Amino acid sequence: MITIHNFQNGARGVRIAWLCEEMGLAYEPVVHTFPTSTEYRSKYPLGSVPFVEVPAHGVSMGESVAIMLHLAMAYGPTSLAPQEPAARSLMLEVAVMSEASLGGWLNLLLTDRYAAPPDQKGGWLTGMAQAQVRRLLDHLATRKGDSPYLSGREFTLADIAVATSLAMWEHALSGAIPESLVPWLGTVRSRPGYAKARNAFA
Repeated sequence: MITIHNFQNGARGVRIAWLCEEMGLAYEPVVHTFPTSTEYRSKYPLGSVPFVEVPAHGVSMGESVAIMLHLAMAYGPTSLAPQEPAARSLMLEVAVMSEASLGGWLNLLLTDRYAAPPDQKGGWLTGMAQAQVRRLLDHLATRKGDSPYLSGREFTLADIAVATSLAMWEHALSGAIPESLVPWLGTVRSRPGYAKARNAFA
């Protein structure tokens, strides 16, 4: 059994549960409050989420995209992680971009909105972060082109990773989605696995 530690409605933990739903992997959701407890930090000293435990494999790890890639490799093969080189390279690029680039700027914006002192909100760096998020979303829209999914013709973990990042942009930050990505986002979020994953941490 895979244990997924997350905050209530935490988008990054939802992406792990969504992957498990798509792959038919059993998991147990565990919801934490912020700040996380001393007991939790004894498991994962950073105290952040998501964090997974897979006792059958002796595995415990953080970092949501790394977790997704690990589960896809450990329990695959799966179409969510294509093996054909061109599709695989695009899947990896977009999945990592969802956190290394897009997620990094989202973290800055989330911190500014929810943690910065009132007299320090909305500085120059915040404006730059908003511009960078929009730039990355425009890039993803251009790269997707007429393909149904971000990695081409097949739904992959790149779609899961970006769609959950966009939940933070839309709901926590009131950001707008490029019009050309709206149909794709509706399609991927209509999958039953997404609703089940969200409900697991509702």
